[in-house]
Amino acid sequence: MIQANVLNQILVSTLSPDNRLRKNAVDQLKRLTRQPGFATACLQVATHAGANVVLRKIACVQLKNVIGDGKGAFRWHHMDSKDKSQIRANILEVFMVQTDESMRDLFAECVLGIARDDFPQHWNCVPEIQKNLSCNDLNRVHNALLITRKIVKLYQFARRGETKERKCLHLLIAHTFPLVKKIFQSLINNNEPAAALMMKLCVKIYWSAMQLALQGPQATVQDVNDWMQLFDAVLKKPLNEKDMPKDHEDRPEWPWWKLKKWVLHLIHRFFSRYGIKGHIDDNNPQGKKLAVWWEQNYAQRFVQHAMNMLVVKTKGAYVTSRVLMMSFCIVNDAVELASTYKILKPHLNFLIFESILPNLAFNAKDRQLWVEDPHEYVRKSVDPIDDYVNPKTA
Repeated sequence: MIQANVLNQILVSTLSPDNRLRKNAVDQLKRLTRQPGFATACLQVATHAGANVVLRKIACVQLKNVIGDGKGAFRWHHMDSKDKSQIRANILEVFMVQTDESMRDLFAECVLGIARDDFPQHWNCVPEIQKNLSCNDLNRVHNALLITRKIVKLYQFARRGETKERKCLHLLIAHTFPLVKKIFQSLINNNEPAAALMMKLCVKIYWSAMQLALQGPQATVQDVNDWMQLFDAVLKKPLNEKDMPKDHEDRPEWPWWKLKKWVLHLIHRFFSRYGIKGHIDDNNPQGKKLAVWWEQNYAQRFVQHAMNMLVVKTKGAYVTSRVLMMSFCIVNDAVELASTYKILKPHLNFLIFESILPNLAFNAKDRQLWVEDPHEYVRKSVDPIDDYVNPKTA
């Protein structure tokens, strides 16, 4: 078995300015990766409070690599059983206490690598996630939301029906979503950027769960109603321009704009996939019933929110490009339904001549780019990645 102090010394040597010593340490590290005790020693070094932070990160990278990422040879399969037992017993608690973003991301990948193979038969991490979602430590709550999102994301493209992946997703939904909704509700009136980041995680958790299909506990009117009330509250929340970053280039990354973008993104997906009765398969009567209910109770409300964003932009206030794009997408969805088209019809002059055409037109920013860098202007005009975030595309 490899001792943590031995591994620590090898990791120190990998940073040596002496080429020979460094090469020997790297070779030794490669030989040790498949030996029993290596993963446990990596975890001990990575979590040792007195260790150099650089060494801790290197140990965490080694742990992530030895667990594997599900691509190619999945090393977790071949790990020593004692190592696997030790890692499973400690990895979530180690992750939950992380405050450094880079360490948190590395440990999250470790958790995800284990969950790919062992959840839930060999490692049911749900009770520990529930415990952290319910605690009063905001850092633990944030980390619990982050890992919930990552594990739910594993199953976002799970096939419909009673597949193994769907059962795993339903297990997560049943035991974590009530707590996620409760956290979301508690943060609505909080104006701190940290609250927006946590609510964004809540939105992304629901996004991953409804990406391909609404089934089981998700397909009920009560559950959809709970989420829609939260999304409605987020879009109603006014944003004060004096609270935004002074530099306009930094504003799209401001947590509150990111949160609104994700809510509008989700509503667009929900509207186009689940909110139009004619788009639902005839073999899904529950889905058709839900679509009719959503049209009657929420469709017009969210179309109005999208229109309000367009009005705000037209009046000269700041709106991010992605929020503007998703607002246009929702307006586009609204044309499909008679009930929502009625909202748009009296405002077609505004939509076409004050919102759509000005956004399509060659503007001062385009002119500046054309003058300063015509090659970049042409590249952006044909870049499919830019199309994905450009309001003109919508």
